[in-house]
Formats: sequence, structure tokens, C-alpha cells
Amino acid sequence: MDFKKELERGHSKELAEQIAHRLIAQPNELKEYVQFLKDESLLAQRASWPLSTITDAAPDLLQPFHQELLDAAELNLHPAVQRNVFRYFQSIQLDNAFIREQLLDLAFRQMESPNVPIAIRVFAMQIIETNSHEYRDLRQALADSIALRIEDEKPGFRSRGRKILKKLEGEGILPS
Repeated sequence: MDFKKELERGHSKELAEQIAHRLIAQPNELKEYVQFLKDESLLAQRASWPLSTITDAAPDLLQPFHQELLDAAELNLHPAVQRNVFRYFQSIQLDNAFIREQLLDLAFRQMESPNVPIAIRVFAMQIIETNSHEYRDLRQALADSIALRIEDEKPGFRSRGRKILKKLEGEGILPS
């Protein structure tokens, strides 16, 4: 499949699903495909949508590409790229300490930035909670950051924030 040609052709759910199913069936093509997440903004945006389907159907296929996904999220060419990459990372615990620390740093910066779309901030909050178990100070900083913002935030942030605060409180981590 000529992914660039397909991505330039348009942006639809049908096309995103078609590409995702192709990548699930032919995982050897993922190495080429993830590079489009770092292409110009329009292609990066379109290339990110199939990640959602892959995240739901076959998340293990993305494991060899954690660094590439993180790099694409860091570039922030389009909010859709970061949103779909963060959506993937929110549900997994990273074994690679180097990538985990890079991701935690990026997630914390995005969660605390009021200019970042709410979905990205909520996914970032969950990434931090999921990947910070061995960093008690970071979990404390997460609790403090959520508590500081929760009342002034949108419903999605407040809902996830309350759930995470409850979990942290169960661990004895209370906002300062």
C-alpha cells in the first residue's frame, strides 16, 4: 500500500480503518508508516487516526515503535498526533526507563499547559499515573498539580482528576 498516496487522498473514518486493518494484517509495514507521524502537519494528522484502531485492536504491534511515537508526540505537528499517541501510552506501563522518563516529562508539561486540548491533558494525566509507581515524588507532584487545577478545569479533566486523586489517596499520597 502506498501510504503517502492514501493519506493524501483524504481523511475519513473509512480510510483510517482501512489503513489500520492493513497495518494489523501486515505489521512489517509499521516501521515505514510511523514515519508519517513526523511528516508535515496534514499527513501527520491523517496518519495518527489509524493509531486509535491499532491501540484498541492490537496495541502490542506498536511496542517496537515507542521511541518513534514519543518523538512524534514531542514534535507536536498537530494535536491529533499527540492525542492519539497519548491515548496509546495511557494504558501501558513502559519497561524502558529512558523512554518512560521522556514520556513522563512530556506528559507533565502537557498536563500543566492550559493551551493544550483537554483530551491530551487528560491522557497525559493518566500516563503519569500509570508510569510513576516507582517515583513517589512524581506521584506527589501529580496529586498537587491535579488538586491545584481541578476546580477550574473542564469536566473531563475534573472526572479523571478525581479518580486519580482517589487512587493516590489510597496509597497515602495527599495533595499538599
